[in-house]
Amino acid sequence: AENHAHVGEWVHKILAAKQASHDDKHRRGADEAASAAMPPVMVWTRRYSRRRSEESEQLEAVRLAKQREHRRQRPSNAREAAIAGAHFVSEHAPLMIDAARRISLRRWAEIGIWITLLFLSSYLQFGVPFLMASAVVAMFRNLGTRNPNEPSAYTVFNHGHAALPGQLQLADFERELLHRPEGQ
Repeated sequence: AENHAHVGEWVHKILAAKQASHDDKHRRGADEAASAAMPPVMVWTRRYSRRRSEESEQLEAVRLAKQREHRRQRPSNAREAAIAGAHFVSEHAPLMIDAARRISLRRWAEIGIWITLLFLSSYLQFGVPFLMASAVVAMFRNLGTRNPNEPSAYTVFNHGHAALPGQLQLADFERELLHRPEGQ
């Protein structure tokens, strides 16, 4: 009877070890699947780091060379910049003057008052709320008007909720889905 207890104990240990081995295989399989989805890890050895540093130094040198070339192409002093600005203005002055003349004096006054209020609100640290309020006012000022007999694009604003000609309505959509002839 003692041997049976001893054998039973060994069988229990073997079964437990087999179950643990089975669990390890499943865990390893999940770990291998997860590691297969991950990119390989690079080791930052001294040699690799040095190569990356040299590459970044070369890229930085190219970037600086491009900056120097760009600076050389720009006007080098204020006199050349002023001359370039004067040429631009002289070429485009007729267009700018014509556009400025088309704006009414009242509109120029509104623009001047708005700019003054913008600077004042910015000084008082209310620049952003002023710009937001200005945007709302601009939207409402540009809504436009329509004639009393002109139908609205929104049927709820029309007399008797009349739709515009050619506007798709639920009845039309349903008739087309059910293949019914027009008028039913």
